[in-house]
Amino acid sequence: MNDAEQTIIIQTQSAKTLKDNGIFYLLNSRTVDVQAISYKIMNDTIVNNDLLTTDPIAFHNLVSYELFENIITAYTTDLQPIYLPDGATIIDFSFSAFPKIAHSMKKVKVNGMPVPLKTKISHLDVIEIHFDLKQNLAIEWLNYANTAKAQLMIHQKLS
Repeated sequence: MNDAEQTIIIQTQSAKTLKDNGIFYLLNSRTVDVQAISYKIMNDTIVNNDLLTTDPIAFHNLVSYELFENIITAYTTDLQPIYLPDGATIIDFSFSAFPKIAHSMKKVKVNGMPVPLKTKISHLDVIEIHFDLKQNLAIEWLNYANTAKAQLMIHQKLS
């Protein structure tokens, strides 16, 4: 064909989805994508912390934790990336990834292994959460919720 190199890629739809949205996408993403993610995290952090407290010292502590910690990426089982501050737990992940049903968490697997809800997640973990039909929310979850979004939603559900 006129000495032009031709490339043909044959892949399944799930492989294409992984390439377009999964870990490889993040590794190949442009700086603009990374900036957009960073701005979204900052905006969400400020809005959630503002709703959680009116105390300026508490607000500063929450914001500084979420904005100045290293950001890790964990994945849902369908490889949707969830960006959280380093030190986030399964509870933080659940309220970020599944805010409408997080209060119904029943059991969790990280990278295929069963773990307790208080487990801290690591960079590139794949997290599988099983939900119940009823609310399983407990006041103790506040002891393990590190992000303002999780704390706020737990407070709202308990009150």
